[in-house]
Amino acid sequence: MKGDASNEPATEPDAETISSSASTAKSTATAPLVLPWWAWVLSALPIFGVVVWYGLAVRPKLYTREELVTAASRMVLTLSLLNFAFESALLLADPNAPVLPLVSVFCWHLTASLFLPWSWRESLRPIVPVLICWALLRAGLAAGDGSWVSTALSIAFAPLLFLPALVLCYTRLRWHRNRFKTGFVGRRFLEMRREFVQARAVHESLFPKPIDADWMRFEFSYRPAADIGGDFIHVWTDDSERFHLALIDVTGHGLASAMSVARIHGEIERLRDEYPNEGPAKILARLNRYFHRLLARHKLYASGILLTIDPHSGELRYASAGHPPMFLRSRGKITELESTTLLLGAADDSIFGEEELTVKLEEGDTLVLFTDGAYEAQSPRGERLGLDRIREIMQRPTAPPRWTQYMMRLVETFEAGMAEDDLLIAEVNFLSRRSVSSITGDDVPIPAQRYAGAGAGSGSGSGS
Repeated sequence: MKGDASNEPATEPDAETISSSASTAKSTATAPLVLPWWAWVLSALPIFGVVVWYGLAVRPKLYTREELVTAASRMVLTLSLLNFAFESALLLADPNAPVLPLVSVFCWHLTASLFLPWSWRESLRPIVPVLICWALLRAGLAAGDGSWVSTALSIAFAPLLFLPALVLCYTRLRWHRNRFKTGFVGRRFLEMRREFVQARAVHESLFPKPIDADWMRFEFSYRPAADIGGDFIHVWTDDSERFHLALIDVTGHGLASAMSVARIHGEIERLRDEYPNEGPAKILARLNRYFHRLLARHKLYASGILLTIDPHSGELRYASAGHPPMFLRSRGKITELESTTLLLGAADDSIFGEEELTVKLEEGDTLVLFTDGAYEAQSPRGERLGLDRIREIMQRPTAPPRWTQYMMRLVETFEAGMAEDDLLIAEVNFLSRRSVSSITGDDVPIPAQRYAGAGAGSGSGSGS
């Protein structure tokens, strides 16, 4: 019996025992690598050292945005590579290690994007090298286990992991730029408005005041196309009580023309003081020399009229440099006083010339002068006012009380509030001649009746 019992075959393990042994062996083979806590602390020390180095040693030496962005990109790249190298080593040692190198890089990149003033393109600099290294790592692991399909898909979609940070950089930088532009433009606009208001006050202080004397009356109306313009008028009287007028229209309009007006005003003041006895043609020629030498190089030219009226003889002397004609209304007749030479600055002295014309003014004559903003006025339909309409207006039988106001309203109505050029209109009324008193030696006006009778009887119009 005992012999039979000893010769019995060994009992085979059941299926449950075999399955349990296989599971134990499989779990032992696939168990992830577990590192002690001190290993993680040691791996964090280089990262901590890099952050401290950039914060204490590098940051105080940065002054510009470009320097800050460059240093920050290097820091993020260094931190990402250190973290990537450590976690990649763990994956090479154990493919089942619980690490995700690209997620760590994403965290560093997102943190930097929250605080750094870089654009989305600049934020790509530190992550592109890490993405390349990660793709090479995944390819190496796929060569070992043959998971090429999953590796290709993960490499293709990996850049999408950084999309939130890129959107954050783009949105935040755009918001800051818009806010800066809005604030800066608003402040700058207010500053410019204040500067233009001050410049206009200085500019208009150069213009003369109306004159209402016993023998003549002068007034003008001025409307710049912008805040300030290039039309200018200057009047003065000399020791002989002669009335002088200079009307200048600098090409263009706006700030450049207005700045030139200030220089022209100073030059006219200098010329009238240094050459008080010279006529309009010579003064205009000297003014042309100033334009030709100093302003023409900046493409600045001007049309202009200089005239002188003698209160005793009623003699009008004038010279016009490419300026629109001025109109003389004399006893119901209209005379156009045309230009005598070229634009100021367009030619030198040898070509410019010094032609001067003389006209005898009668009592009650009116001179109307204007710049090209009058006849070049354009309606909303694109139609020009033109010189022909100006002539028709000047030939009206009854003169308005003030030509300056009448013409200004007419032009502005024609333009319908869409002014394209500066406009200056001046009016000079010759009321009566002055005579020297035989008793006091003072200038006195000739009575209108006596002057009219003398002119009718002799035909000479001298009235002396």
